[in-house]
Amino acid sequence: MRPFEAKRDQPELERICKDFFGGKDYVPSLAAQYESDPKCDFMLLTSGDNDVPLAVANLRSLQPGVAWLEAVRTSTQHRNKGLATQLLQSMIRLAKEKELHQVFTCTVRSNEAMKHVLEKIGMQEVTQIETVHFPSLRSLPGWATDDARVPSQSLLSALEIDHLVSEEARSAKWSPILSELELQEVLTTIKSRGGSGLFPGLYELLSIEGKLGVGIDFRKLSNLTLMSYIDHHGVSVRAGAPPSELAVGVARHFEALLDVDEDQVIGGFLSRLSGNESEYIRQTAEFDGVAPSLITRKRNRSKNAARPGEQVAAKVTRTDENGSWILASVQRFYADTETYDVQDEDDPSKLIRLPWNHVMRLSTGSEGCFNKGARRCNFYVC
Repeated sequence: MRPFEAKRDQPELERICKDFFGGKDYVPSLAAQYESDPKCDFMLLTSGDNDVPLAVANLRSLQPGVAWLEAVRTSTQHRNKGLATQLLQSMIRLAKEKELHQVFTCTVRSNEAMKHVLEKIGMQEVTQIETVHFPSLRSLPGWATDDARVPSQSLLSALEIDHLVSEEARSAKWSPILSELELQEVLTTIKSRGGSGLFPGLYELLSIEGKLGVGIDFRKLSNLTLMSYIDHHGVSVRAGAPPSELAVGVARHFEALLDVDEDQVIGGFLSRLSGNESEYIRQTAEFDGVAPSLITRKRNRSKNAARPGEQVAAKVTRTDENGSWILASVQRFYADTETYDVQDEDDPSKLIRLPWNHVMRLSTGSEGCFNKGARRCNFYVC
């Protein structure tokens, strides 16, 4: 078993997944994300002879001591040979090495083969969750059809069950969960009322650590520090908000402040040194207390993506040891998956696919108030 490497393993991964979900498996499109996420171990089980991937699985660390097992796939040509069992046993050992002593996963009720494998490696069923089967819904009265001439109806009214919906349910309002701590509190409450206390599926919590590109956990700041930041910057938070919500508000504001024009800041600093403050006017923006949406951030990253042929710094390993960064040239940027194809400048035969946050644009040397060849001083920050 070894880690997935997009450069050499992506074609084989797509071959393994081609027969899943009618050829529309989501795993290949998330492979680069799995590979770059420090909380994920995207692993391959390969043949001993030529190192060809035969099965894949991802182990995601959810919180201290708890992991989620997902994206388990076995090549069609190598099924019923015990490969899934072998791979998952190795993943469980990996989880224990990382002190992840609780491992959760899920599968559909009809997948008897997967259920057998999970029981074989020592996992136990803890609950069953009913989900919606959308193809079946299309046969119900009131469900919208592909024919625009057939109007859709209220599904509850069409099924004559509208009277079964309580007033409490009708007046219920959605309350966003803004932190992992809040999520755990809600799940604990649900479990105390007889529910499973589990939250299956893919979800994204508002990041207050890691996603900002710096190792800041705002939850560890004191309430006084959080309130001082909120008061100073005028961050909008509701009255009586718990500390976890204060931390999220600060994280949102801090993330928005990270979007700065480096050339403008450095240019302004140099103008002040030369005594030409009047020639420099720094533009400021008001923050309305609402973080930019995921779509907005993705659109901004696409707009500012490096162009084909542009030289960039590329991080080609998951760790930060020497040699993690190389000089490369961009071949293509994929806006849908936010990944780059880059070519190693020292070895043109190497074509590497990387997530957007592993590629850093470089200065061309022509920005600001300097020309190439001019004398200059360098500033360093540690």
